[in-house]
Amino acid sequence: MTVLPSHDEIKSAVFALNKDSAPGPDGFGAYFFQHYWDIVKSDLINAVLEFFTSSWILPGFNSNIIALLPKTPEATSIDQYRPIAMANFKFKVISKIIADRLGSIMPNLVSEEQKGFINGRNIKDCLCIASEAANLLHNKSFGGNLALKIDITKAFDTLEWSFLLKVLKSFGFNEVFCNWIQVILQSSFLSISINGKSHGYFNCTRGVRQGDPLSPLLFCLAEDVLSRHISKLVAEGKLNQIKGTRHLHVPSHSFYADDLMIFCKGNMSGLKDLKSLFTRYAFESGQVVNASKSTIFAGSITPRRIDLIVNLLNFSVGSLPFNYLGVPIFKGKPKANYLQPIADKIKLKLSAWKASLLSIAGRVQLVRTVVQSMLIYSISIYSWPDSLLKNIEKCMRNFIWSGDIDKRKLVTTSWKQVCQPFAQGGLNLRSLSMLNKATNLKLCWTVLNSQDTWAKLLKARVLRNKRPIQHHIFSSLWSSIKEDFGIVIENSIWSVGNGLDINFWNDSWCGTPLVDLFGIPSHIRPLLVSTVSDYLFNGQWNIPPQLAQAFPSLCNVVNQVTIPLDQSEDHLIWKHTDSGDLLLKDAYHFKLQHFQELHWTKIIWNQDIPPSKSLLVWRIMHNRIPTDENLLIRGCYMPSMCSISSTSLTGSNTSKASSNSIRDFSFLKYFKIEIHQPKQTYLREVCWQPPGVNWLKCNIDGASNGNPGLSSCGGIFRNSSSDFVYGFAEPLGVATSFYAELCGAMRAIDLAFQFHWHNVWLETDSVLVVSAFNKPTALVPWQFAILRRIGRLVENRKIGIVARFVRSYSRRTFFSSLLTYHAFLLLLLLLLLNSPPILHLSLSLAAAPAVLPSALSIFPNLVSTHMFRRRLAVVDMSNNRTVNATVVTSKPKVSTNVNCQGIISF
Repeated sequence: MTVLPSHDEIKSAVFALNKDSAPGPDGFGAYFFQHYWDIVKSDLINAVLEFFTSSWILPGFNSNIIALLPKTPEATSIDQYRPIAMANFKFKVISKIIADRLGSIMPNLVSEEQKGFINGRNIKDCLCIASEAANLLHNKSFGGNLALKIDITKAFDTLEWSFLLKVLKSFGFNEVFCNWIQVILQSSFLSISINGKSHGYFNCTRGVRQGDPLSPLLFCLAEDVLSRHISKLVAEGKLNQIKGTRHLHVPSHSFYADDLMIFCKGNMSGLKDLKSLFTRYAFESGQVVNASKSTIFAGSITPRRIDLIVNLLNFSVGSLPFNYLGVPIFKGKPKANYLQPIADKIKLKLSAWKASLLSIAGRVQLVRTVVQSMLIYSISIYSWPDSLLKNIEKCMRNFIWSGDIDKRKLVTTSWKQVCQPFAQGGLNLRSLSMLNKATNLKLCWTVLNSQDTWAKLLKARVLRNKRPIQHHIFSSLWSSIKEDFGIVIENSIWSVGNGLDINFWNDSWCGTPLVDLFGIPSHIRPLLVSTVSDYLFNGQWNIPPQLAQAFPSLCNVVNQVTIPLDQSEDHLIWKHTDSGDLLLKDAYHFKLQHFQELHWTKIIWNQDIPPSKSLLVWRIMHNRIPTDENLLIRGCYMPSMCSISSTSLTGSNTSKASSNSIRDFSFLKYFKIEIHQPKQTYLREVCWQPPGVNWLKCNIDGASNGNPGLSSCGGIFRNSSSDFVYGFAEPLGVATSFYAELCGAMRAIDLAFQFHWHNVWLETDSVLVVSAFNKPTALVPWQFAILRRIGRLVENRKIGIVARFVRSYSRRTFFSSLLTYHAFLLLLLLLLLNSPPILHLSLSLAAAPAVLPSALSIFPNLVSTHMFRRRLAVVDMSNNRTVNATVVTSKPKVSTNVNCQGIISF
């Protein structure tokens, strides 16, 4: 935490800051320093290092302009404005470096109830907790159930520095770090921006600034004191939680920065202890609870008890629905009247823009970036009524084409086409109904995978033996995602770890659930509760003989599943992504109908082309410009004559096929001027290095017809004399090219195991495969999970695998590529060759005669080149034998190769 930052760390901090952020008093923003980095880097680096070495900051370095942003549309008093500090960029670099270091350890320091500004935590968690708690308020309990919405007066501005420094020391930060924070706090000077002009400079004695990268993290550390004391009240039994299920309770509280919600029972003794805690916290930290803005939401509580609680806390009484973090919280299924205020805000935003000053492309950009972002939080946890979404889309459509949300204009392109991605001929807008379905699918996936308290609570409420309950319960979340539960299960598969969370019979962990594979009757399935761990012993399958006799193929099915060498946890995998995780964009593409990509879209949607011109070409390509032909189709009779091409009506193809254009092409052809100048090609001298004595080299390749598309892989083994030893080609179905390359590598390793080849070199031309072997946890698809697991053993030094890769341009890889092409043509399950592939490709070459001369022209070229070679030990745990292999790539005479060195894990 206190080491001097390197030059690379300083540069990373500079370029990590938003280049479009507002500059400070010196007027130099992030764009200036990033654009002229080569000129200013030495001065900036020296200034930053001066602070970290001397714990002293230059005068004026930490100057800030305070801009006041109104919290309400008609703000009249100072407390209705939010102060935002615009600091000098040079100071932001210092604060960014400290914030990055502090942020890396914040998840281990701050309680899990704090969801704001912590890596890996999301505002959606707070909303889900509040929603589930609101649906449980009506449950009868002693004292009743309460939800307290707490407002802290000017939370960021009233934090005492002495309290903050005391908290840092209590967390174990050393004197150097605490001194840095103290210097940063005390050196700040503020100036108020009024009507665009700065007035005065003064320093402050408390509070942290909003707009500084470091301030939110420091604030969360201070707020964690309150969070821990609330948890302490619960642990001591003084504050009772709301009961969710027989064994689980609703979390006692939830923080998002300074937004606090407390969920508890309404017993008076617990509320008195809570009020006493607020008083002591305010005295120590300076943060006072604003009773006038704090609210009580009660369930089945008598009016007399509510009056007692109000007199004790001095809070006002609220009712459902209420807004929390900008999202309505209510009981039961989402209804249109609950979500209508959000729709009204969107309509107000659209009507406030001066659409007449914007082109259609500008309106599309506004809708894409602003309007849809306003919906993202509420649409991420609720299933919106279709009528409300259609009404919002109607306003968006009218705004784009006419500039007025209430004025409908003649539209030539369907809204469905507009909402397609760029690559599929649309304008890259998201259909709100499709987006809502995608967010519900994503939320369902999160519930099944998350280990957060709210997800465990929801699963305990709605699932029995991993199956949805049939009776009705009040849950706004479950009513939104219950339709997607079956879709998630159908498109997911379990990755076996320790087997404790996987039902042996009912879950999909070996491709198909065993109950479906063996046709077990449905009335028996709920009784099958054994887990995969019950059939594992010392890392091996232990199927009882009686079970193997009853289901003869059971042993063959389970033996196809790789047992991990380490005891990792089980986790659910989404089948349709390489990472195995389901992101929102993956869910949207899954829900969206897939169309073929259009090649011309990459040309027109280019950052070098103005969006208005791209939109015009887009309309032309879809034949949606108001030509006479199109107007005639719509019943507009406008007889005219095209004066240029002498045609009776103007159409979208008139200018394309005009005589003038034909004449221009004739001139170009006469003078032998090419319309599209081809790029100059260069011939590179490459060579293939044979392996050493008693070694085999395998050249592997993979390809896909599209990405993803029909794919295949192939490879060729050769000995030290360059003689053909073995080859393979295998079609893989629809997959990505990266997946095909990895399949080729894994198939080569499998053949080495099968034929007991102890010294094998693997050569590939894929940099991604090289990176995957070096960093398997980041790049390898979930289908190759064995790479990750052995990688963990490599890190623990249980298996030593070391190699060095160089990208290969060898012409010998031509044959492996040819085998890959052969697999495309024949669509075989697996083609294994015992003789050179040129003898097996007569069928393929007959379909592609142009390949034959190139293939016959290749002869062994044994030019000596420098070669990197390392021994590779791979342990086959099933047969207890070791295959030693070396991954070798030759370094041709050209210097365009990419060197990648590191640990290989597979």
